[in-house]
Amino acid sequence: MRTHNLSQKVYTLLNEAKLDLEHKSFNKAASAAYFAARMALEDFLAFLKTPIPRRDDKLVHVLVNLGHVDAAQILEELYILRKKADYDRSEVTQRDAERALSLATQFVSSVESFHTKW
Repeated sequence: MRTHNLSQKVYTLLNEAKLDLEHKSFNKAASAAYFAARMALEDFLAFLKTPIPRRDDKLVHVLVNLGHVDAAQILEELYILRKKADYDRSEVTQRDAERALSLATQFVSSVESFHTKW
């Protein structure tokens, strides 16, 4: 379901994360969940006409500066899971992937609500 100014790709990535989780592709699920959240934030920043930082840590700081500390913490945790999925030798567990999907879904909902406040 598309709402506000978020691109359809945000919801596609969330759905892909869910499907990856169902197929036990936990690394892919965590990565897709992170990118759904990141894209939702990028869409929101574009809506605000705010420059979009390329670096992930800078995106977290933008959220903090906008007063969305809880959302910043979620994005940071998703980023950590994404790094584990894409770079660590250890595997993302089912529990990690479930958490990533839950956090990303929560994050996207939060970003949707930001639109109603701006």
